[in-house]
Parts: sequence; C-alpha cells; structure tokens
Amino acid sequence: MIQQKRLHRPSGLYLVGVNGTIGQGKTVFSQAVAKHLHSLLKPEEGRAITRSLDDYYLPKVDRYRQEFLARGYNPDGIPNRGPAGTHDTTRLWSDIQAMDQGRSGLELPAFDKQADDRSSVTCHVDARVGVFILEGWFVGARTDVDPMKADPGLKRSVAAALKDYKPIFDRLDALWVFEPPRSMERIVAQRIEQQETTDRQTGRTSMTPAQIRRFIDYFYKDSWQEGVISPTPGKEAASFWAVMDTHHRFLKITPALRG
Repeated sequence: MIQQKRLHRPSGLYLVGVNGTIGQGKTVFSQAVAKHLHSLLKPEEGRAITRSLDDYYLPKVDRYRQEFLARGYNPDGIPNRGPAGTHDTTRLWSDIQAMDQGRSGLELPAFDKQADDRSSVTCHVDARVGVFILEGWFVGARTDVDPMKADPGLKRSVAAALKDYKPIFDRLDALWVFEPPRSMERIVAQRIEQQETTDRQTGRTSMTPAQIRRFIDYFYKDSWQEGVISPTPGKEAASFWAVMDTHHRFLKITPALRG
C-alpha cells in the first residue's frame, strides 16, 4: 500500500508516521517495513530508512537548563524526556526538508537512552531517501490545540510545544497507529520488557521497574490532559489502525477511513 501510494510523490520524499505506546514494538516494526520497502524501491527512487522521534531529543544540557525545568519538565528521579517540547523539532524538520530536496550524505542524530544524551555516533545516509518512516509515542498527534485550555504547568507547556511539531505531522503522507493497550499496567509491562532486552544487549543498566513506572506516569498522566491534548491520533487521521495482542502479534488492521 505504501509503495502504491508513493506513486503520488515519484520524485519527492514519501513520509510515513508510526504511532504507538511505550514498548509496543514501533521500532522493530518500522525497521522491518523500511527493509522491505527498500528492497522494492528502484535505485533512482532512493532508499527507505527509519528513525525514531527519540533520536531527536534535545541534548541533555538543554533539557536540564533552569528555564526549561521551570516550565514543568522536571520529573524527580527519572530522565526528563518524552513529552512534546523535549525534541529538537528544528533539526528534524530541517532533515525532512533535506530529504525532500533529494540530498544525500545526511548525518542523522541518534540518542543513547542509557546515557540519556545524544550519541556521538550518527546515522549516515549515503543515498537519496525515497521513504522516511518516523516512529514515536505521539507522532501524528493533533497539534491545533489551545494551550490555555490546559492546566498550568507541564500540561500547558506540552500543549504549547505541540505547535512546533505541526509542520512535521502535517507533512505525513501516511500514518500507522497502534491501538493503545486497554490498561496503563500493560504499557508498564511492555516498557519493562523493553528495558530488560536493552540491558542484556548493551551490558548496561538504565531505569529500574520503579523508575519506568514513574517515567510512564510522567509521559501519560503528567504531560497530557484528557479532552484537550492526546498522544494518540484519532482513527479518522490514521491510514492504518492496528490492533495487537500482548505478544506484539497483529489481530486486526483497519485501512484508512480517509481518502
């Protein structure tokens, strides 16, 4: 479907968003899709790549400036990353525009979650990009919100920051949304499972289960205000709406409700 719809942008970048909750398997899914799409693209069409919104976190020094903390981005005992406002949207939008212009030789940022800072190792893209898959916790979320309808503090700061993501989300050609789990406990379990895998692979440890629970509360409960802002786009905005079981297996995929 993505390959077919890409015909509408034969010489430009086709931008795909993937939205899902913490630990839901967005990264693995996006990597698999990008690999498959890359095999279908002709050399002159460019390559397919994927990056996470996480890779565009602001450097640690910027996220710990006093003026930034004063806006509510100051959780106790956990990294202050995740909510809208903690990403370098200027850099992300610049990279998307560079891909849209057919530039090659790009150096895309990477983020080291264990160090809670931008990695010194970048992602080098040696060819033109034909399909870019951007995955993240609130990719494609509504950005046309009134910050003054949100409670003062972090929720209002997040609502105000969403405007910085508007050009990026408005540019999406397609949006894949994983239906959120029914309970917050399931999200916690998924994130703990993800952390355990990362710790085994890197030989380093990061957040404990208690810190993970606090981190999820920070992102979902502290940052978003029901009825005003939400990390999950509505079904009407999705090109695909996917339902998964607890083992990351697809149970149902509903195609676009939009044209």
